[in-house]
Amino acid sequence: LDGMMQWLVQAGYIAGNPMILQSVSRQGRKRLERFLTQSELGICLRILSEPSGSTTQHLAMARQRWLFALLAMTGIRISEACSIRMGDFQSSRREPGQWWLHVLGKGAKVRQVPVPTQLLDELQRFRAVLSRTFERLPALPSPDETYPALPSTRALSASITRSSAHSIVKDMCAKISGAVIDMPELQSLIMNVSAHWLRHSYGTMLADNNVDLRVIMDNMGHSSIQSTQVYLHTQERSRHEAVKDLSIDVD
Repeated sequence: LDGMMQWLVQAGYIAGNPMILQSVSRQGRKRLERFLTQSELGICLRILSEPSGSTTQHLAMARQRWLFALLAMTGIRISEACSIRMGDFQSSRREPGQWWLHVLGKGAKVRQVPVPTQLLDELQRFRAVLSRTFERLPALPSPDETYPALPSTRALSASITRSSAHSIVKDMCAKISGAVIDMPELQSLIMNVSAHWLRHSYGTMLADNNVDLRVIMDNMGHSSIQSTQVYLHTQERSRHEAVKDLSIDVD
């Protein structure tokens, strides 16, 4: 509104900008705190291994691990995770061995997210459990496979809802919290973790590994580079290290 009013003044339509009467609070970029580090993510993933037990229980635990890995290694939103199909994981025709995840994001915009090798291993691991539970599946999906990437434990063709996905995240965090009682700081974090924390963790991992901001922006489906800059924790640490030993000689 302020910008529009300034333009109207410059164009001669109005004599003055009425927005100058409004006190506007301007805040700087907030520091992002809701994320797990790469080592903390590793601890969580190790805890989320499938236990022995009934087929349904085994599948539920395997799906927990798969959902955690999917969110943490692609940075997709939980709504996007619930809508993707197995066939949305596709191998590049030009670069054999490269896999991409095709995601329908906000504003009905389709983006391609690169699939790390470890996530491809996790996909094969999950599909092996699905094969034992429902029907035989190849190790990796084909582009025409329509099964949901996050199926119900009752039917391979049924997708879980967004609320169910949030419940799975809540259950997995409760499991992790109980397993890290000797790590109080991590336990305190895990009690507050949500699906969006894992999205933030993905962005943080990329930024900490010096991935170009434009790449992070494209992977996460941000419409503005300002949304991506909150992940520059490494830059903040470097700035602090640069002045840590700064001193003024008073002798």
